[in-house]
Amino acid sequence: GSNWTVTSMIVCQAGMVGILGLGIGTGAAAVFAWAMRNTELNLRFSSQQLGLTAIAVTAITVLAAWLAARKVIRLDPAEVFKG
Repeated sequence: GSNWTVTSMIVCQAGMVGILGLGIGTGAAAVFAWAMRNTELNLRFSSQQLGLTAIAVTAITVLAAWLAARKVIRLDPAEVFKG
């Protein structure tokens, strides 16, 4: 019903933002690792670390969005869109 639509919209939007943030964070970490490649602070990221990070970010983002959506669906729609 309507509650499922609102919840799925919120979770989907949060998932897209989470994936965007993951990409930006991974890119920034890669640039930082490249910049530090010839120093004592030489960073290396394994594919397992990147995969586990992606899973963790996705799980946290979806959980946070779902918890927020639960609060939103309890409100009157006029209250939500009133600002």
